[in-house]
Amino acid sequence: LRDVYKRQLLMQIDDILFSENKYAVLQGVGGIGKTTLAAQFVHDLFKRKEKKKIIVIWFNAASRETIEEVYHSKLAPYFSLDRSAYSTQREFIVDVNLRLCNLCFDILIVYDNVQQYDDLSPFIDDLFNWYQFRVVLTTKDENLFRDRTNFTYLRLNLMNEEESVEYLTHSFSKQRLLNKSMAKEFYDYFSATSGEQQQQKRGVLPLVLKLAVCLFDENGYWQLNNEKYMSMAKSQAYLGCATNILLENFSRDSAPYQILLYLAYLDGSFVSFDLLLDLVNEIYELYLERNQHLNSVAKIQPDTLNRYLRELNKRALVEILHKENNYGVNVHDSIQMIIREKLRHESPDEPISNDLVTMLNR
Repeated sequence: LRDVYKRQLLMQIDDILFSENKYAVLQGVGGIGKTTLAAQFVHDLFKRKEKKKIIVIWFNAASRETIEEVYHSKLAPYFSLDRSAYSTQREFIVDVNLRLCNLCFDILIVYDNVQQYDDLSPFIDDLFNWYQFRVVLTTKDENLFRDRTNFTYLRLNLMNEEESVEYLTHSFSKQRLLNKSMAKEFYDYFSATSGEQQQQKRGVLPLVLKLAVCLFDENGYWQLNNEKYMSMAKSQAYLGCATNILLENFSRDSAPYQILLYLAYLDGSFVSFDLLLDLVNEIYELYLERNQHLNSVAKIQPDTLNRYLRELNKRALVEILHKENNYGVNVHDSIQMIIREKLRHESPDEPISNDLVTMLNR
């Protein structure tokens, strides 16, 4: 059922982009699947033979790298352009876009997790005049582009009871198969309203479903006391509750937990395995410098880091994936936010050291 819903959304995105509007806005709360849907659309687009000549440029608002910086670092060298030769940002961006159009390719711009329109206005205001450009935007804000006449909104819905029960009873191996009664109980615990400004509808965030299924044992029974969960659910958002429950299974001093904390402060959604390995060892050296009473040991080896990441992946806290030729990990921005808030609450004075944040951002 959920797959049918996603296929309908993908067809709607295609209809919008290849009609006169050309701007599709995917809106929904964090964890509902906006980025996943956009990525699936890009993947499907490349598979179509008639759409082979296409360039996709993907921006992530979670990254501190601006649109102009991406154009300067990725596209300007391709066209042998000197940024200093342009008097304004807009002049530079317009010239790059014009040169992209001259390649006679269709150009799809994806801007993920948009938070304010001012970040985009110098970039996309002119794109509507060029027929080759099409734009997909994802945002949590249901009013961000409401006053823009050329933008078409697609609101993503929570998973309803029927979709959730079907997912739980058919998506897992035989060892974790749940019957419909168990799945219905699960849905009742994790269902939430889809927003106060619209008609109240119960449902479950897909990311919550993915996280919370780790709370079942191999026989399909809860690993958590129900009363304890319900008390947490009263004071926390459901996504935060599911994440915190999973974090409780980690020892605070365990290596997987520490690596998850580092990942929560990374700038951007994807980090390659090689970069993460260097980063973890650099942080470890910093830790040893601060705690000189500890005996220095060998650096963390690739197979050890692999094991830690698999442990995080098993609990649905990170996603292991490949991007071009890089193997790496992705952490959902909602999970990053929850972990940061958790740390700020537990250690308000210094949840994570300033020099470590500087290192992670670099």
